[in-house]
Amino acid sequence: MKFVVVLIFSLFACKSFAQDKIGNGGGVWACVEPDQSISSGMLVDLFEARNEFGLNTPSLQGSDPLKLAQDKADFLATQWPARGAAWATILANTLQRIHFVNSDLIVVDDALVRTKPQASQGCAQGWQYVQFANFTNQGSVLIRQDIWSGDKIPVLDKTALIWHEVIYRWLRETQGDKNSVRARMIVGLLFSDLSLDEVKTRIEKVLIPPPPPAPTISLNLLTVANGQILSGSVMMLFSVQASLATQPIVYVYVDNAYCLAMLSMAPYQYNLDTKRLPNGRHVLYGTVYSPTSGTGNSNQVTVYVKN
Repeated sequence: MKFVVVLIFSLFACKSFAQDKIGNGGGVWACVEPDQSISSGMLVDLFEARNEFGLNTPSLQGSDPLKLAQDKADFLATQWPARGAAWATILANTLQRIHFVNSDLIVVDDALVRTKPQASQGCAQGWQYVQFANFTNQGSVLIRQDIWSGDKIPVLDKTALIWHEVIYRWLRETQGDKNSVRARMIVGLLFSDLSLDEVKTRIEKVLIPPPPPAPTISLNLLTVANGQILSGSVMMLFSVQASLATQPIVYVYVDNAYCLAMLSMAPYQYNLDTKRLPNGRHVLYGTVYSPTSGTGNSNQVTVYVKN
């Protein structure tokens, strides 16, 4: 890995990535009237399927979303048992845990939505995200009674909501998902008019694990004089040779390949490469130089190292 970096004050070689927080529940894009009633709405999963992924989501024949959700489970359990059998089991458990509530549901921050309907799409005052269901830590599935019982949300969307809870729970328990992005993609595919073979292929692509996040790193700050060699309890040996005026070679021997040392010698630049040595250590080496033609000098070199 070769890279060029311009240092102004200091720069860290390693980054830590925060984990997404788990929240559980399906939502709708709703047209909310001044009296807070909902005049129309659509499940976020199906809106994204149509508008972001170009899928068709045809209406369902029937008026009972719970029965239609069960029909979908029965079909998948027989036609795609590798996935459908597990989903059918979760659906059966989910149906037993539904609790309709006459209250608003707190919006959970797991959606990470990327698009929303425009006002021109049937809601002059602008669409609002409304929580339709919430899977609680106690295992209950809370669903807003007023939205469920009313006729402002299509039967298709209510049925897909149940499957959102099924798929999202499955992903959390088996894949460790911490947001509902992939769940919504899968639900959109399940309720599209694609052939079953195409649905299978696309869902399996969605389920390909993402690359692992970079490891979280803790850092110590050491300051060493030019030419000084450090050894001891730290996992690295530093040898900074010559002065910046002569474009010194900087050697940093690293025991751990995940985080390499970093030099902060503002405003100098450096070019660095890495390679693995026969003894198993990883070496970071290269040239440090001044971006100007001045003589340059540094009495101190600041080094960030992994614990």
